[in-house]
Amino acid sequence: MAQWQRDPKARRNVAYVLAATEVLALMANVYSIFSAYLLYVNARFFGSALSGPSIVYAGVAATVVSAGVGVVVAVMYVRGRAWGRATFIVANTGLVVLGVLWFAIDHLGAQPDQVSAWAGLLLPLVTLFPLLWPLITFRPMLPAGADGSGAG
Repeated sequence: MAQWQRDPKARRNVAYVLAATEVLALMANVYSIFSAYLLYVNARFFGSALSGPSIVYAGVAATVVSAGVGVVVAVMYVRGRAWGRATFIVANTGLVVLGVLWFAIDHLGAQPDQVSAWAGLLLPLVTLFPLLWPLITFRPMLPAGADGSGAG
C-alpha cells in the first residue's frame, strides 16, 4: 500500500474533496432533474396550474434541502460511517436513473427537446457517474489492522 494510503490525514483530505464534490454535483443534478419532474407533474396532473416562478422556487427549495442533507451525509462519510457512503451511492445511482429515464421518455415523445439531453442525460453522466467508482472503492478510514503496523 502506498504511503499516502496509510496516512490518516491524507485519507481524510481525499475524503473532504470527494464529499464536497459529491454535494456540489448532487445540488446541480437535483435542481435540474427535480425541476423537470415538477414541470411534468404540473402539466400532467394540474393542467399547468403552477406558474413558472413557483416551479423555480420549488426547485431551489428542493436543492437547498438536498444541500443541507448532503452536508450532513458528507460529514458522516468523512467520519467513516458506512451509511454515509451508501447514501451517496444510492443518491448518485437514483439521480442517474431518473435523468436517463427523463431523457428516454422525452425522446420517445412527439417533440423531444434539448434540455433533456443536456440536463437529464449529459449532466448526471458527467458529474455523478464518475463519482460512483471512488465512492464504491475509497473508504475515508482504514479498517482495523490495515495500517501495516501489525497490530490488530
